[in-house]
Amino acid sequence: MLAVVVACVCAAAAPSTIVISEVKDADDVPGVRAEFDVDADPDALLQLLWDVSQFKLIFPDIKELTIKSAPDDRTVVVEFAVNAVVKDLRYTLRRVVDREQRSIRWVSVAGDLKKIVGHWQLTRREGGGCHVVYQSIVDVGFVPGASTVYRAGVLAKMNEVVGRVKNAAEKLPKQQAAKTPPTTNSSPALQ
Repeated sequence: MLAVVVACVCAAAAPSTIVISEVKDADDVPGVRAEFDVDADPDALLQLLWDVSQFKLIFPDIKELTIKSAPDDRTVVVEFAVNAVVKDLRYTLRRVVDREQRSIRWVSVAGDLKKIVGHWQLTRREGGGCHVVYQSIVDVGFVPGASTVYRAGVLAKMNEVVGRVKNAAEKLPKQQAAKTPPTTNSSPALQ
C-alpha cells in the first residue's frame, strides 16, 4: 500500500492532517482511502453524506442522479451519470446507512464500471467533532490499466473532496444531544 500524506490548512482553524492512501481490496482491485477530522457533529455529517439531494455539494462531477428505489429508510438505489476522469460514465449504486455505526456503505449493481464498493465511516472525537474515513474501490474494467489511470485522477481530486466535506460540515450543528438520532432523510424522494 502506497500512502500519500498531505497537510491541509482549513480556514479559521488549526492545520489538520489529511491522510490519503492507495488501497487494494481482496481481489487486488485498486482504490483510495482518505482520513481526516471535521469540526461537526458526526450524526449531522452522516445525514448530509446520506442525503442524495446533497451529493453535488461534495461531488460536483455528477451530471445527474436518479433514485431507482428506496425500499426503506436505510437503503437507496441511485443511478449516476458522472464526468469521470477517464470518460463520462453511468452506474447504479445500492447505498446502505447504519446510523448506530455511523457508516454508509455502497456497492455497484449495474453500469459501465465492473466494480464499485466503498464506505464513509464517522467516529465521534473526544472534545467534539468527528474523524472521517472515506474509501472507494473501483474496477473500471473496460480497458486494461484504466483502473490505474482512474485511481490516479481520483487521488488528485481527493483534497478537493475533503475540502468540500469540510466546507459543508462548517454549516452543520457542532453538537447534537446524545439521545437525538439523525432524521431519516430530508430528500422528499426518499420519504
